[in-house]
Amino acid sequence: MAVSTRFLINFPLSPNLSITDTSREGAPTYDRDTIDRRINAIASGLTRLGFADNSRIAVIDYLTYNFVTFNAGMYRARHAIVPVNFKVPADQVEYCIRDSGAVMVFCDSQFTHLVPSGMKFIEFDSEEFDKFLGDEDFVPTPPGDNYEEFENRDITLIYTSGTTGKPKGVINSYAHRFWQISRGVEKPSVKFDKLVTLAPAPLYHLAGINNVEQDMFFSFANETHLVLMPQFDTKKYIQHIQDYKVSRLRLVAPMMAMVLQQKELLEKADLSHVRGIALNSSFAPKKMQDEIHKHFTRLKWLDNPYGLTETGPLFGTENPRRLPKPMLSVGYPLPGVSCRINGAGVLEAKGPSVLPSYHNRPELQGSFTDDGYFVTGDLFRVNYNGFYFYMGRADDMFKSGGEKIYPSEIETIIERHPSVALSTVVGIEDEIKGHKPYAFVELKTGHTATPEEIKQFAIDNVATYQIPRQVWILDSLPRTNIGKIDRKILKTLAVDLLKENT
Repeated sequence: MAVSTRFLINFPLSPNLSITDTSREGAPTYDRDTIDRRINAIASGLTRLGFADNSRIAVIDYLTYNFVTFNAGMYRARHAIVPVNFKVPADQVEYCIRDSGAVMVFCDSQFTHLVPSGMKFIEFDSEEFDKFLGDEDFVPTPPGDNYEEFENRDITLIYTSGTTGKPKGVINSYAHRFWQISRGVEKPSVKFDKLVTLAPAPLYHLAGINNVEQDMFFSFANETHLVLMPQFDTKKYIQHIQDYKVSRLRLVAPMMAMVLQQKELLEKADLSHVRGIALNSSFAPKKMQDEIHKHFTRLKWLDNPYGLTETGPLFGTENPRRLPKPMLSVGYPLPGVSCRINGAGVLEAKGPSVLPSYHNRPELQGSFTDDGYFVTGDLFRVNYNGFYFYMGRADDMFKSGGEKIYPSEIETIIERHPSVALSTVVGIEDEIKGHKPYAFVELKTGHTATPEEIKQFAIDNVATYQIPRQVWILDSLPRTNIGKIDRKILKTLAVDLLKENT
């Protein structure tokens, strides 16, 4: 590990940090000293519980002040946090908690029913929690002489979605967290006076936890204000941008698509303070990026970063020659990251935050190459300047009459139609062609179009083999629990609709 990030050992807060919790009545704002004392009180309380060093403790909550301070308190207490996704089925919640080996659970009062039977838990904001809090001047245990051993200890255990089977546990060590917070760069120097970030992404996803922790522990500003939004709501989101004079937005692309549909609100709102936008975890087509620039007129940068729970962030905005990143590129590999594209067009990665293996899942060792690269399952291409471009999931790609079809290519075209907000193309098995493409569309608010009109638009703009055999318009495309379009549900729906018409 680079010496420059060792100052993160005790997770000191960024200078002049403040946090607003919009989930609480009156949306209180906490200053740096109050936050620091709260984190220490939690770390002290955890230490007094007497669990073995580096024990795992699960948390079930929205993105709240309780959650972000408890998360940091776990780090200072030298335990490992298991942030649990409460939006998956209850049996998966129980699986994650028990599989993790968690010794107890902390949760919001509305999630107590998800705590596995027989397991000790404490509710946030309860009388028991108040008694749990300890010394506000708590000092973390030093790492000792063997720093390498310390930095390889567990610090988080995050479970990926279980839509393709039982959830997979990904362990982050202290070394992983230090690198993901710093992204391999030197200790930050001040770049601007005040940074205000609006955070809607939950901490049970790596992008959410990275976004929050970069502001809390590694901010590039003289003053940092983190605004927590526990549940995403487009109208409230736009209002928060204006009310808090937000300068940086971080959200997934489908969330931004929903925001962009609120044209009347966007036109009335003061968005002049927004300088940067990062669209995490999902591809953002050119049409969306162009529309963002129309509304956020003082934007200085717009990124569509790529990373998985298994890999952490992999790409940055600049290559060694300081060339500007192309609009649709995810970037150039970060310092210490090695990326390559295999013969099937799939990205493989190795780096300081890539997991060495899955927790308790030896049968998944096939996700790694013999020389230690993680096989992402995502299709990529790289240009002559070394910038990488996301092409879609490998398992989304299908062949029709021998031609490879990448759904994202067709979706990008369909979404150029003036009435289309979002589209998803799925491949349905066919005895003759192998697969045939079919499309689902969500229209912009206040717009009308027929399936025939959208299909004709596709006919006019895509290759013959890419033409969707049928287009269906839905009021809203189904989303996963992090806001991505749920292709599996749509594929099942397409099969059912085709059966109805035969």
